Amino acid sequence: VEVRSVKLGATALGVTFVSYDTVVELDVPSGETRDLTFTLPIYDIGDQAMGLVPGAVVAYDGRGQVVGEQRFTLDVAGSSNSLYGRFGLLLVVFTVATVGLNLWLAARRRLPTSRLMRGLRFAIAGVGLGLTLCFVLSALRVLAPYPEVWPPLVIVPGLGFFLLGLLSPGRLRIEEDE
Repeated sequence: VEVRSVKLGATALGVTFVSYDTVVELDVPSGETRDLTFTLPIYDIGDQAMGLVPGAVVAYDGRGQVVGEQRFTLDVAGSSNSLYGRFGLLLVVFTVATVGLNLWLAARRRLPTSRLMRGLRFAIAGVGLGLTLCFVLSALRVLAPYPEVWPPLVIVPGLGFFLLGLLSPGRLRIEEDE
């Protein structure tokens, strides 16, 4: 088996935040293993991610086919100004805005008359809350957002908020007649 390149990557919620490639030259006879030491400069990784992120080192042959892979949790000591941190901050702003708007509309009895539309409006806020939770837990180094972990953290609040929207009060009947 020939190994011609190695890639270090980190992906969270289906989005790649870290990706480094290097060229290597290693031939491994069938049935044997070899250790490979190489230098991979990752000086700017703190600008790309922060906290716990699912990562992997993948080895490729000369045709670009995967010949080996090792998955692990990458603990990046990045800053909140990293791409990952900015994405998380954007999610926080979006979530606060959607939750705030829904509460404001509910208090003023200005939500849509259709229960389904109210449910969908609230579900968006719930999904935002779940995504924000994933990023916060990752940034605080509590939980890495692996594909087995983050969907329930997003779906459960989404469904819960959908039910809240279904049960929330719509417009006042007097206002509908005007």
